[in-house]
Formats: sequence, C-alpha cells, structure tokens
Amino acid sequence: MISIQHAVGGLASKPERDLLMQDFMTVETTNFPKEGSNHTPAHYFSEFKFKNYAPIAFRYFRDLFGIQPDDFLVSLFFIIKEKNIICDMYVLSGSLKMSYHLYKM
Repeated sequence: MISIQHAVGGLASKPERDLLMQDFMTVETTNFPKEGSNHTPAHYFSEFKFKNYAPIAFRYFRDLFGIQPDDFLVSLFFIIKEKNIICDMYVLSGSLKMSYHLYKM
C-alpha cells in the first residue's frame, strides 16, 4: 500500500488539466529503496519498483465521479482485506494513513 499511497498522494502536487490521449499511455516507475529517498519513505521491505499506469487519466476519472483520494485508498484496503492480505490502517491527525507493511497470508 505504501506505493499506491505514494502514487495517489503524489498527484496532488500536479496541476489539474484537460485529459489527453497520451495520458492513457503514461507509465511512471518509482523505485522504493529500503532506506528511502528524497521522494519515498523508508520501509523494512526489500527494495522494490512500482509501476503506475495512466495516473493522470485515473485521477481524472476519480475526480469526475467525485471519489476522494482517501476514499479510494480505503476502498482498496477493503478489497485487499477480502483477498486475505493484511494491511494495517490507522488515523493520524484526522486524516487516513496506511501503514507501510503489507503481507500476503
């Protein structure tokens, strides 16, 4: 979930604009080193990469249907829970945060 939270939260800094055809073909790859980086938090997993497909397009559709980023993350949490994956979730300062660990049962 750390990678999904990073991808969804990172879109907040990008300005909203009209959707373009090229937005559907964009793939952003982010490396998550164990010790963290200037753009990613530290975690206790092995280093991994996360590919984010069409992030601007998906943000556009979430906005179009009125889906807030926190609501989207919560819905993913419940899908993950149904698939027997444990993901801790906690509330900090009134906003939803996902913890940095994810385990397959």
